[in-house]
This record gives sequence, structure tokens and C-alpha cells, in this order.
Amino acid sequence: MGSTFSVSGPKGDAGTPGVDGTDGVDGQDAPTIYLPLTYTIDNDTSAITTGDKQGLVIPFSGSIIGWTALSWGGISGSIVIDIWKDTYANFPPTVADSICASALPTISSSTKGQSFVLTGWSPTITAGDIPKFNVVSCTDIKRVTLTLWVQLT
Repeated sequence: MGSTFSVSGPKGDAGTPGVDGTDGVDGQDAPTIYLPLTYTIDNDTSAITTGDKQGLVIPFSGSIIGWTALSWGGISGSIVIDIWKDTYANFPPTVADSICASALPTISSSTKGQSFVLTGWSPTITAGDIPKFNVVSCTDIKRVTLTLWVQLT
């Protein structure tokens, strides 16, 4: 029972959903590196409780380009997660530090949710930033992973 955070990668632009790597010079694609940051919230045997969950210091800079949320254990349900981010100097993050605007990562009566359209988001991550995850609402889901797809800068 609890929350975990993991970083895997890096990944090249091949196979990264929703991304076109046409940012190169002389018509060539420049190598673009993406890093998935995966945060797991696990409440073991009952639905995940609302409220803020722990975070981790991010050791690199980049820009969030999308998110994927997955409910595990064959559980269909709904969950809404806000992401609060702040600097070490201003720790801890609060609701005033939300980076999601009104486009919060959401699973709605399903086992999955995903978006690469981050309307209103403040997607920039600077090395040393600290994200914190706040469960706004949850029905039935006991374990969820939220992956933030980050393009490194």
C-alpha cells in the first residue's frame, strides 16, 4: 500500500505516441529524447483515497508532452489526478502550483485514459522541481499508474 515513482528510458522518438520528430536541421529529424516518469498510487484492497500524495525531486529538465493513466487489477472505474509542482526553495507544492489547468489526467468509467493535448498546462520541468500528485476524486480504482511523457531539453 502506498505510492511509488519511477523513471525509465531514455527513449528515442520512434514509438513515442503523439509526437512528430521533425525538429531537425536541413530537413533531417534531430534526435529527440523522451523520458517516461511513472507514478503509482496503490491503496491495496480498497478504492484510492482523495488527497495529496508524495512526490520526488526531478533531476533533469524538459517539457511534458502528454500523459497516460492505467488502472491495474482489471478494475474499471474513475479517477482524477491533479499535479502540483514547485521548486525546492518553495517546497511543498500546493494547489496554487497546479500545472494542469482544467485538463486534469482522468480515467472515466474505464481502465485507462490518455492525452497528448495539454490545453492550459504549464508543462516545463526544470531540474530540481518537485511534483506532487493530488487525487481529486476516485471511484473503484485501487491501483493506478500515471505516466508523464517528458521531452528532454
